[in-house]
Order: sequence, then C-alpha cells, then structure tokens
Amino acid sequence: MPVIAFEKNMHDFGTLTDGENISYSFKFTNKGNADLIISNCEATCGCTVADFPRDKVAPGKGGYVTITFNSSGKAGQQLQELTVVSNAQPSRSKPRIQANVR
Repeated sequence: MPVIAFEKNMHDFGTLTDGENISYSFKFTNKGNADLIISNCEATCGCTVADFPRDKVAPGKGGYVTITFNSSGKAGQQLQELTVVSNAQPSRSKPRIQANVR
C-alpha cells in the first residue's frame, strides 16, 4: 500500500491584509511500497484552492500539494482544511493552513 507522509500538516501564514492571495506548498513523500495516486483535493471553503500532482508517485518519491488562500472578505482568525484523497492508507489526509486577516 502507498503511504502519504507530509513533512508538516499545518502552516501559519501569520497576519494578512484583507484581499491578499497567498500560497503554501505542503511537501509529501510516499513512504509505502506501491505507487501513490492522489485523486482529489477538497477545500473547506471556496476561498481555498489546491493544486496536486496528477501523475503516480513512486515509493520513496515525493511531491507537493499547493494550497492557495484568498483572504478577500475574511476577517479575524482563519483556519482552512484541505482533504487530500488518495489510494494511500488512510485514504484521506488533512493538511491545514491558518492566518489572521486584518
């Protein structure tokens, strides 16, 4: 089975100004013994979009899931979760970002 292991599961953007678009790339490695296939990334809000590798990731190899957050119309502390759906065990991983929007 493939195993997706993120280098870190949370990223804090700190303080943002309302209207900023900012991105962060979560680095991951396939620590399993079969090819990893990421089939989808689901954001908790329309203000967050993700880009992920569409190709198979071989055992021992890695890549990035990039999350972009649009702070327009947001105020205060924000916590956004991304659900990465794959053929790994477990099949869902949940990297998160947070920011304080002013």
